Formats: sequence, C-alpha cells, structure tokens
Amino acid sequence: MQQILQWIVVLEVLGLAILPLTWALFRTLPTKGIIYTKPLAIILVAMGVWVFPALHLIPYTLALIIGVSGGIAAVSWVAFGRQCMQELRQLRRTDITLLVVAETIFLTAFLWQISVVTLNPNLYIAEKPMNVAFVQAIQQSQWFPPYDPWMAGYTINYYYLGHFVISLLAKITFVPVGVAFSLMSATLFALLAATLFAIVVDMALLRSATASEQTRRSYVIAGWCGVGAAFMALSTSNIVPLFQLIAKPGIIGSWLAAGETQWASAPYYAHGSLSGLPWRSFVVNELHSSDIALPFLVLCCVWGLQHWQQTKQPRVFWVLTPVLLAGTALTSPWIVYPCLLLFALVYGYDLLQHRAFHSTILIGLMTLTGMALLVVIFTQSYQAPPNLIAFSLQPTHHLPLDIFIQQFGVKLTGIVLVLTLQLPSFRQRWLWGAWATVSLVTMLAVGLTWIGIAAAIAVVVWSLVVLVSVHHYLQKRNLPFSLLLLFVAQTLDTLAFFVIIHDIENTFFKLGFSSWILASIAIFAELGRLWQANHTINTHWRKLAVVTPLVVVLFVGSWLPALAVAHFTNRLEGWGLRMLDGVAFYFIATYPQEHSAVEWLQAHAEPGSVVLEATGPSFSRMARIATSTGLPTVMGWYPHQALWRQGNPSALSEIDQRVHDINRMYSSDRAEAQCLIQHYNVEYVFMGYMEREVFPSDDILTNFEEFMTVTYPPAAQSRGDVLIYQRNRANDIACPSSEVDQSAERTSLP
Repeated sequence: MQQILQWIVVLEVLGLAILPLTWALFRTLPTKGIIYTKPLAIILVAMGVWVFPALHLIPYTLALIIGVSGGIAAVSWVAFGRQCMQELRQLRRTDITLLVVAETIFLTAFLWQISVVTLNPNLYIAEKPMNVAFVQAIQQSQWFPPYDPWMAGYTINYYYLGHFVISLLAKITFVPVGVAFSLMSATLFALLAATLFAIVVDMALLRSATASEQTRRSYVIAGWCGVGAAFMALSTSNIVPLFQLIAKPGIIGSWLAAGETQWASAPYYAHGSLSGLPWRSFVVNELHSSDIALPFLVLCCVWGLQHWQQTKQPRVFWVLTPVLLAGTALTSPWIVYPCLLLFALVYGYDLLQHRAFHSTILIGLMTLTGMALLVVIFTQSYQAPPNLIAFSLQPTHHLPLDIFIQQFGVKLTGIVLVLTLQLPSFRQRWLWGAWATVSLVTMLAVGLTWIGIAAAIAVVVWSLVVLVSVHHYLQKRNLPFSLLLLFVAQTLDTLAFFVIIHDIENTFFKLGFSSWILASIAIFAELGRLWQANHTINTHWRKLAVVTPLVVVLFVGSWLPALAVAHFTNRLEGWGLRMLDGVAFYFIATYPQEHSAVEWLQAHAEPGSVVLEATGPSFSRMARIATSTGLPTVMGWYPHQALWRQGNPSALSEIDQRVHDINRMYSSDRAEAQCLIQHYNVEYVFMGYMEREVFPSDDILTNFEEFMTVTYPPAAQSRGDVLIYQRNRANDIACPSSEVDQSAERTSLP
C-alpha cells in the first residue's frame, strides 16, 4: 500500500507542477486541460531528463530527475501561475464537477488495474520479460543508450523511451522495477480512461459556443459519451466469442470451467495479431512501447483539437509541439505515424480556412525541424533495420469475410451508426445517395474480383467517411474534429491492407492499435455532437434506435476481455500469491531458492557486470537472471536479438556464435571455458535449475571451481542446487588470440 501511495503522490505532484502550463495551453477547452497534466508532465520530464545522458552531458541520476522536474515546475508557475490561479477561482460548479468525475475515473481505473495485476503479476507472459529487462538495464545505466541486458557488450538497439519512463518513475518513487512495472500498467490504464473521457467531453461541449449554451443536458450527454469512449477503447475487443457461442452453444460451460484455457486463447490467437488491441496488453500487463505511447497519442489528439478550434496559440504551444511528437516517436514510431497524419491534416485545414500560407508552412517546418533534431540524438547510436516498407495496389493480406466481421464488428458498427446519423443534415440527398451507392457497388465488385471483400469493405467505409466530411465542409464551411479523427482511424485500417511495414502481422497489429483508440474517440465525440443537435436525434424512438445497437455491440465486444480477466486471474481468486512485484512473484512461485540468489546479485553485483546463464529461444524462460537483475548476459532470447540487430551485420553474425559459446562454457574443459569467460568479460556464472537441466553433467561444477569462487551461497550457509560463481581475475590465463579477438571492443559498456 505504501508503494502505491508513493506512486500516486508523485503522479499528482508532477501534474500540479505543470498545471499553469497546461492551463495556458488548453484554457479555451471546456475541461481547461487540467486532466491532461499527468501525461504531459510525464513526457516533458522524460524528454528533459533523457536528453542530458543521451548527449553525454549529465549522467542519469535521481538528482537529474529532481532538477529537471523542478526546473519545469518553476517555469510553469513563474510564467503562467498568476493567470492560472485567477481563472481557477472563476470555475463554475459544473466545471468542478466535471474535473471531479474525471479524477474519479482516473483513480477508479487505477485501482481496478492494480487489483487485476496483483492477482497475476507473473514475469513470464508473452514479451513482458524483454520489457522488464530493458527497464532494469536503464535503471542501472548512467549514459544513454543503455547497455543491452540480453547481449553483453552492446547497447539497446530499440526505441526505449517508453521503458525509460518506467525507470524514471521507479527512481523517483523509490520502488523496485518489478513493482514499478505493475504500477505503470495501472497508470497507463487510468491515464487513458481519464484522458479519453476528457477529450470526448471537450469535443462534445465545444459545439456550444458560449458558457450559457452549455446546459446541464450538454454536460450529461458529453459525460456519458466520454465514459462510452473509454469503455470501448479499453474494455472491448473482437466478437469471436459470439460466433463461437452461435456455432456451439455448449461452449459456455468450458468458458466458465476452472482451469480451462481454450476459451481465452482461441479467440485471440485464432486470427493472430489482428486481435492485439489495448485490452490485452493491460490484462497480461505486458507494456509494449506502443502501449506506453497511447496516452501520448491522446495528447496529440488534444493538441490537434486545440489548434483546430483556435488558430492563434501561445508561443509555448509551438515550442512544445516538436517535443510531444519527438517523445511519441521515440516511445513508439508506430504511434507517431497517425500523429503526423493528424497534424498534417490540421495544418492543411488551417491553410484552407485562413489562407495563411506562409505562416502555416513556417509552423509546419519548425515543428518538423524541432522534432528531427530531438530524434537525431537518438538515431546517432541506433542501427536501423533495412527499409521494409512496401506498398501495393494488390492487398497484402486477404481476410475471409467472417473473420473481418468478427475482428472489426464493434468498430464498424459505431462508424456506420455515426455516418448514418449524418443523413438528416444532407441537402440533395438523392445526389449524395447515388454517389454512395455507385461507390459501394463498384468497390464491392472490385473486391469480389480483385482486392478481396474485406479490403473492399475497408475502402468503402473510408470513402464514405470522406464523402460525409466533404459534404459537411461544403455545406457549412467547417468540419467537426471528430470526423477528422474518424478519417485518420479508417485510413490506418485501410492502409493495413495495402502497406507492409516490417511484416504483415505487425502492420495490422500496430496500426490497428492506434485506429481503435482514435475510432473510440471519434465515434462517441461525434455521437455527442449529433445528440445535442436536436434536429438529428429528436425523438425517443430515434434515441432508442441509436443507443440499442451501440450498447449491444459494446456488450458483446466486452465478452473476450471479461473472460480473459477471469482466466488470467483464476476467476479473480489469484494464484496463491497476491503482490505487485512480478519478478519476485515468478521466482517465489517457481524457484524459491533462485529468488534468494537473485536478491544477492541485486545487492552485491556492480552495475554492468556480465552474468553467464543458459540461453534459449523467444518466449522461453531463459535469460531470467539478466531480466530480473538488469545485469547483462552473454545472450538472451536470440531470435529477438536477430530482429533488433538487422541494421548491424557484424552484431547479427555474432549471435549464433554466442549461443554456441554459451554451450561451450557450460560443457567444455577448464581451459576453453575459462578463455571464453575471459573473452566475454563474464564476472558471474549462474548455476540454477535451468542450467542444471540443460547441462546436467557435474563436471561443469568442478571446472568452474578450479578458477572461480563460489560467492553464493555465502560460506556460512550450506550449498544447495543454486550456485553463483564469481570470476577470480588472479587466476586468468593467457588464451589463444582467436579466443579473445576484439573482446575489449565488444564488451565495453557505456
């Protein structure tokens, strides 16, 4: 409980530190930007701290974090504090109620996610070990890029700013990384819930031009739409369980059976990464870079909304725009793509509306230049993989119609509903209807004969969004921001059929991730706008016709996340231990003796000391010592390293040799093992249950004891099955040059 309180207090303090700054940026929005303080503070402090060790100016320490945070807070309060306090006193009761509701949503979502995570915080789920290992290594690094915990002698060749954010919060709250990882999961979930609620409320209430027009009814409608957007984004998924239930009604028994796992895995893995939506990352507490970047995606939407509804902005708005984009890009390049598209559309719309060609182009160039300068700091040490972006008019991925409906049913229902509600405002409906019909028939015909029915439906929906947007602009000379977001969301879904970035699964997975968040915002914001336009939904029957299909599809879409929560938490009963620390949970539940050895390494090993342990393929339980301590090992999950090192041929060619050398160190004679240990600058050799399983010969222990010292267990304790050997450099020997070639270069740590 103390660690949770420490974490929440730090988040609130960070938010308060930049409250005046956020107020100055978003004071014209109905929520005044107060709800966006926490994610904005996180990205500003993270970027401000990161740049110093990245440029090798100041090492990454707690003092640096406090100094940067204090500097940002000082600028915020000195520059904007007086105006903020004056206007805070003028808040109406409805404004205060709105802020209380948003903060309640944040705390409720935070506590809910904490309760889910503590029921199963296990370290070894999907790619969670990789993410934990990166955070552990960053925590021990003073200069960036941090060293790679899974390939000793190299630095992390991955976009690691999201992992750095977790490390930063762990440092400033004084909690272990295993605990910080769980708390960060709850923080992201809560930030998304609160900011999604806030931006939808802002977009819905902006329809009312003056405070007098913002009636209690407006606030109620906007509030419920905000709740709906947060629920759709975080608690709905595909509707595969519905199709399973229709095909086999008796399957509901297996869904609820204790120990039965098929109901949880099949709806997700049956269609690969198509189903990789935000809910799953939070249920399994995985925290990919794309998960950590989602609050920044919402911030980009808020940024776009602010510029959309008011062209003239304070100077600080333009100063911070490239920082926001660069921070998002360095957290996850996949998330910055929709942000860049959104900003380009916002600037383009500004140019169309105000004809301010020179100023708009200048602002755009300044934004891109500032972003590029920050990104270049990162790319100086990053070996990018070969360009694997491919575009084709022929779909790269053919989905059967039933799978397409199952995966996109929730989103498509919302989009079609919102587009249908636009019809009453259409003039010359027959003309627009004829255009839509011809487009629909043409694309479906093309789909059946050429690009596939799923891709054709995606293109048709995209074209309908364009049609409605163009009509709205031509008729009213303005465009709701919700339709712009809907266009970006549907563009991402459509491009996924024709563009490959790295690989097909990643393209669908990562673009779909952003699209789901953007569509959730757009659907409910537009619904709130139309609901307040009495000519659109002006009878009880129309209201019922709108609400019923939306509620039904959201209910069905929530089945899989609800069942998954029940599965991963053993029907909310947990797995014997209830704790925040996933690292400790794993060892206590599986190898208690190794847990003590890991704690010994954490207490005694110098940061950057190389530890030798058994290696294995991706998603195995190997590399557990490097993952749990942050100490670099000779080789972790080697297939993952092969992906990360595609831009560095020499490192890529070394991976297989390292795997082979690990086997030799655990199974060769003394001289060869000792030379290889010196070659990789190994300080500790871990001999645990997995090493004994892979290398069962007792001769290994004899070899190690001839030139190394047993440091765990301590001499006063009896030996068990877990041993840690420390290199005795006084026993080092001269080795053949072939064994030590370039070892100094490859084992030098930052």
